[in-house]
Amino acid sequence: MAFSGFFWWFDAAGGFYQLERYPSPHWIWIILPTLEAAAYSFAIAYYDTSFSKKRTGPLFKVMEKAGSYSYSIYLLHLFFVMQLAEFINTHIMSISNFYVACLWSGLCFLAMIPIGYLSYTCIEAPFLRLRVRYVGHKSTTADPSAVSVRAAAAVPKWPLPSRFVP
Repeated sequence: MAFSGFFWWFDAAGGFYQLERYPSPHWIWIILPTLEAAAYSFAIAYYDTSFSKKRTGPLFKVMEKAGSYSYSIYLLHLFFVMQLAEFINTHIMSISNFYVACLWSGLCFLAMIPIGYLSYTCIEAPFLRLRVRYVGHKSTTADPSAVSVRAAAAVPKWPLPSRFVP
C-alpha cells in the first residue's frame, strides 16, 4: 500500500517529466526505477513461494494458462492495442470512462489469449524444452562422479564450440 501510495503521490506531483527540465538530469531517474524493480521482484518472490502449488478448479486452470501465455501477450499486444482502442472508441462506444475502458481491456485481454497460445506453443515452447536445470537437483549427492555424470548429461545435444562444453 505504501508503494502504491508513493507512486500515486509522485505521479500527482508531476512524475518524472516535471523535474527541472526535460530531459531531466535528476538522480531519481536512476534510483526510482531500481527501487520499483526491486519492489516488484520481492512481491513476485513472495507470491511465488507463499501459496500451495495444488490449485484446482477451472478458474485456476484459466489463470495458469494465461500466465503461461502472458509473455507472448506482452510482446504481441503492441501490434493491436492502439488500433483496437481506436476502433472501439470510434465505431462501438466511447472508452473515455475509466470503468468502461477497464471492461473493454478485460475483453481484449481475453481475445489476446488465443494469439498468446499460438505464439507460446509455436515459438516459446520449443525453446523452453532446451532448458537445463542448474540448481536444486533432487538427486544431488556428495559423490563427485555422480555430479559430473549429471553435468555431462545436461550438455545440449547440438554441436557447440569446444569452449562451451565442460
